[in-house]
Parts: sequence; structure tokens; C-alpha cells
Amino acid sequence: MKRGFLAQFLALAMLATVLVQVVSIDAAEAAFAATPVGLETVGIKEAGLAWADFNEDGCLDVIVTTNNPVGPDQWTQLYQSNCSLPNPTFTNVTATHAPGLANARTHGQSLSRQVAWGDMNNDGYVDFVANDTSRLSVWFNKGPAGTPAYGFGDAGGNPVLLVDLPDLTSGFNLEGGGLIDYDGDGDLDIIMENHDLGIELWDNDGTGTFTFWTAAGDPNGTGLPEAASFGDYAAITDYDADGDVDFLARKEATVDLWTNTGGSFVSGGLNITTLNANKGGVAFCDFDDDGLFDLVWTDHPTTQVYRQGPVGTFTATGVPGVPGGSSIDGVSCGDSDNDGDLDLFLTDTNGVDLLYPNTSTPGAISFGASTFAGGAGDGEGASFADYDNDGDLDILLSQTGAANQLWRNDAYQTGATDYLSVRALHDLGGGLSRDALGATMRLYACDGVTALSGVREINGGQGHGSQDPLAVHFGLPLGSDRAYIVRAQFPTGETTQTAIVPSSIAGYRQTSVNNASSDLSACQVQGTVFEDVAGNLLPGAEVIGDGSNPGRTGIDVRLYQDDGDGTPDGGDTLIDSAVTGAGGSYSLTAGLDVDYWVIADAADVTPSAGGSGVAEQTYGPTGAWCADGAGGTNPARGSAGACYGGRAGDTADNFDIATDAEHVAAVVGPNATGRD
Repeated sequence: MKRGFLAQFLALAMLATVLVQVVSIDAAEAAFAATPVGLETVGIKEAGLAWADFNEDGCLDVIVTTNNPVGPDQWTQLYQSNCSLPNPTFTNVTATHAPGLANARTHGQSLSRQVAWGDMNNDGYVDFVANDTSRLSVWFNKGPAGTPAYGFGDAGGNPVLLVDLPDLTSGFNLEGGGLIDYDGDGDLDIIMENHDLGIELWDNDGTGTFTFWTAAGDPNGTGLPEAASFGDYAAITDYDADGDVDFLARKEATVDLWTNTGGSFVSGGLNITTLNANKGGVAFCDFDDDGLFDLVWTDHPTTQVYRQGPVGTFTATGVPGVPGGSSIDGVSCGDSDNDGDLDLFLTDTNGVDLLYPNTSTPGAISFGASTFAGGAGDGEGASFADYDNDGDLDILLSQTGAANQLWRNDAYQTGATDYLSVRALHDLGGGLSRDALGATMRLYACDGVTALSGVREINGGQGHGSQDPLAVHFGLPLGSDRAYIVRAQFPTGETTQTAIVPSSIAGYRQTSVNNASSDLSACQVQGTVFEDVAGNLLPGAEVIGDGSNPGRTGIDVRLYQDDGDGTPDGGDTLIDSAVTGAGGSYSLTAGLDVDYWVIADAADVTPSAGGSGVAEQTYGPTGAWCADGAGGTNPARGSAGACYGGRAGDTADNFDIATDAEHVAAVVGPNATGRD
């Protein structure tokens, strides 16, 4: 029936952001060039390196472990970036910011094995832990108020020593390890491989005070072994994605993998033979993007990937198949070409290092041939990192007896755009937070079901005595103009979801997620249903929600996905529905990859001035469908304004089907059909 004219009117105001067209393109191939940037220290390198922004200027700094018998300039070194983008360089600040690194040679050893960054005293500033076989030291960051600002250690630049040379009578021969919140209590503990003496754990009380936890007899019930065969380097990862961070140490003829079961460990049943004569590397990386961490094991008995599936079962793949005569130490994983999967970098002690592009598919791991031309010396530790904030991952590697090498990724001469860097933060309260080591992350579409990446992590140590940067780098082959959900699982038990449109981030496309909150607004169509009481189309002095244009609660609103014909009709699919809340607001979840129709049920509205009938739409947002005054319908409005008579002035409203709905507005997704 034809509706009577009312003095009161219903208006649908769409406040959703309209995205531009997404075009999927093949990522540029990584192209690396050796770049002198001030990191070229020579000397004996036994193991690792690690990146972190210790002075909070937005650029990565780095520490490289070194063990050299000559001069303090060749001991373990701390380098600070000058953050002079786009071509930053580094200054060796060991003498000013961590002079105790040089003093560590008092007992004849440098801290040349494992190094890892993390805020161990929960003050909001990133610290580091470093070790050699007989020394384990914690270096607290003094922050911006320190002397010097962001210096490390006590007033003399010396660390807290948890293990020192005299303790050897108790049995210490430390190799790889790092930082782990093993008990989910919100602070970072220390776990270390202790060669033939098992695995050791130091429990943190939250202030950076550590207690040796794996004393004889395991009185604290860690379940970790107190004796073992020889071993070397380690990886700290929640490999089974249950929220508890696990530990793998390369051991000779004994169990390698220890599964965390809520603060105590049990054998993970994995035993891959290694040799003490070759101290290799190990890392967990999801190569086939199936949501399970696979395992890279270098050298003896062979360098290869072990695919995980089902959970806890690792099967040798035989790939990548390194050249004969290779002896592999360092390992790092990163999406060097921004195509969405993890590539594999290996350092070779006998020849040119290797970068294998990932060609895997779900359930089948494979790699292309290495075309990397760098690192012809005795390679040790390595790590991917975007040191110049240009959106692609570079590689730093250390070489024993030769200079460190920084290989800059020049795939994007003017800067990459299809990437997202994500930090996972643990909320400390009082406005403070720290990097949540052990957190895992994965990208999803806005439906929360469709995975758009493999699983990634913020690790506390892996590779060959190394650690990845404290942010996950996602390449985005689907583009940066669409919304993604970052689903993060934290060692403290929380799982959060944060939606982000990467192209909305100004400058370097880095964001953070935290364990205290979720935010899906970037994946939602949000708007307001309000009543234009006077029917005057919101003159300049009026706004939605004022006395003349009150929001209406209790109105049914639906979201339909267009079937591709660009017209609201019976072929469209109902995606979500809601009832307006306070102020007439609603929120509907959408993938934002297609066109949608938002439909409000006018029959729910009782006009403010009383009377009977159904309100007509007189004010339409951009994208509203309006009557043309001749019994038909105009195409969607190009701008907000008058929309008398709803979509069709002489047709009854039918909220149950898009064809006959009166109050319809278009939401143009990035893959819009026939529209800009």
C-alpha cells in the first residue's frame, strides 16, 4: 500500500569507511646488496646477534656476540642506529652504554654465545641477557633518565651476574637459550641449555630478581632434565599453540623438545641426533602457512625442515637440500619478498650463505633455488630485520675471522607498501607495557575464520644464539587497503583480536596489539539510525543525535552481501544483523572485500509526534537508494541528502528481502562491482 505522508521521518546515516579497490599483485623478488653501515666489526664470532629498539627512537639497534683475544673493540658489541632514514648507520656505543661487556673478559671469556632482548624488570624498557659457557649476565636498561640515557647495567656499566666462573664447581656449561614466561605470570624468566648437565631455569619475581629454579632434585617441579648428553643451541616457541611457551635444545642422543604444560615441562618426544663437534642452529617457522610451526634443524645429520602435523608430530621433508660440503650454523626465517610466506636463510661455515625462497603449499613444504651471493666466509649467527624501515626485510650475519655483513633488501627502491609490522605488548598497568615474548600471531579475514597467513611469534631466542626482532613482519600479497584481523595469543592466557587496515597507518606501517583489549572496528560497518523529526534534512545547525534528530534504539538493522549485480535484490546474502543501541548506533561485521547493503526496518519506528503509519526516509547517506518520484528507484546517491519516499515511494517496506526493503544504503567494498 501507499504510505501516508508523515511529519516525522526515518533516516539511515552510514558512517562506514569506504575502501579503495584491492589489486592482488605478485610481490617483487628480494634483491640484496652488501651495505656498509658501521656494523663491520671483525674478530672471532661463535654465535649470535639480536635486534631491538633499546632507545625508543623507532629504529632497530643490535648487539653482536664476539669472542676475540684482541682489544675491547672486538668483544661483544652494542650498536645504536642513528635513525637517519632512509639510510641509517650505526655507532658502536659499547664503551658508553655497556662498558661491562668489555670487562666481562676479566675471567678470560666474552659473552659470546646467546643474546636476547626483553624487559625483565617490567619497567617498560627493553633489557638484554647474554652468556658464555660459564657466565650468565642480565643487563638492565636505565631508560631516558639514566646516565647515559638508555645505558645498561649499574653505575659502572656492569651487569647482574647470575652465573660467574666460580660457579663452575656447581656445573655450568651454558650454550643457547634466552627469555621465556614459562609460568604465565607476566614476567620474563631465563632458560638455558646446559650441555651435559641438562636444562636450567631462573625464575623471575617480576622485579628482575632471579632465583635458580632447577637445583638438584628439581624441588620446584619444573620437569626439566638435570642431566643430558652434550648440546648446543635452542629455540623458545609455543610450538603447539596452546598458550604455554615450550623449549627445544639441540641435544646429542637425548630428548630435544620439552613441552610446557602450564608451568612444568614434559618430554615432547623429539630426538634428532646432533654432534657436539658442530654447534648448529634451530628455529620454529610455519613454512606452509597451515597454522603449525615447522622445525628447521641445521647440519648433523642433515640440514632440513621437519613439517609439523598433526600437532606434536614432526616429519622430515628432505628440503631445502643444501649443497654437499656445506656446514650450516645460523638460521633465520622471514618474508623477504613480501609474498606472505616465510623464506629461509642459512649461514654456511664453508662457503656462500643460502637464501631459499618459499614455494610451499599447505601440507607440502618446498623451496626454490638459492640465488644469494653473500657471506662467503665462516658464517655464524643471522637474523632478518627491517633496519631501514622501508617495508622489506634485510639480513645481518656475523662471520668469524671476518667483518659482520649487512645485506640490504633493495626489492623496493621507493619503499614497500604491502606489509604490516606488529608488536605484541603485555600491559603492565600504569601506562607501561613490555614486549610479550612468547606471543603468537596470525592474520585473518574479517570473518574471523579465513586465515590469511601462517602463525608467527615473538620469540625469546632461536637460531644460532640469536633472536628475531621484537615485532612480526607480515608480507601482504592481498594488499594493504583491506582490513585484517591480527589474532594474538599471549603466554599469560589471553587471546585478543585487533582489526587494522595497514594503509591507514602513516609512515612505517607498524602497529601493536596488547593482551588487555581487542578492537574489531576496522572490520565493522558502523552507523546510526536516527529520526529527522522536522523533516528538514539536517540543516547546518543540526547534527545527528541532537534534539531534532534523535538516535532511535531498538531498530532492526541487517547487512546483506551483494551477489555481484550491484542491486539490492533477492539474490543477496544476509551476513549479519543487529538491533540499534544507545543513540541509535549499530555495528555489523563484514569482510570489506565485496559490496554490501545496510537495511533498516522502518516498521520498528513509532514517530515521536504520535500517529500511525511507517516512517519514510527523507535523508539518505552517501550510497542510499531513493525513490525517483515516478514509481522507480534512483541509483545509489553520490552524496548525502534528500531521499524522499524511501527507496520506492509507492511500495510497502519488506525488511525480510533486499528487493523490497525501503531503507537501503550501499557500503562499497574494495572489490566493488561497477563502482569506484
